[in-house]
Amino acid sequence: MEKDKIVKILKEYFEKEDAVVFAYLFGSYAKGKLHEKSDIDVAVYLNESIAKDSKKVLEFQIKHMSNISDILRREVDLVVLNQASPLLRHEVISEGILLLEKDHDKLVNFKKMSFYYYQDWLHIMKIKMMYIKERIAVNGKKRIGQ
Repeated sequence: MEKDKIVKILKEYFEKEDAVVFAYLFGSYAKGKLHEKSDIDVAVYLNESIAKDSKKVLEFQIKHMSNISDILRREVDLVVLNQASPLLRHEVISEGILLLEKDHDKLVNFKKMSFYYYQDWLHIMKIKMMYIKERIAVNGKKRIGQ
């Protein structure tokens, strides 16, 4: 199925869903790098009444992954952005296709906060990598000298 058709179907689907504040298509379909076994990656930001209840979030994911898979006849991975890692948020925002936005201010705030979280995450990862490189260098010298 073509990307434009998938975008249209997903947009219409999520417009009817009150719990969804905004939604993205991301991954191989958004990048145009799909293959025969590609799944469809969708990310949604949910309103707080759903997002704060992990049971409701799981029920939402299961229900809508199944419904969308049936409609598109393709495996679907549905990510809830409220709970996503900084790296995944960054990927969705920077490489995804915005399907719909019901609250512009929430979308802008989400993007801004996600950028800050991603910058913090990058800083922490750099520190971890330096530590790992030091450990490898120290352990490597010990092994060579033994």
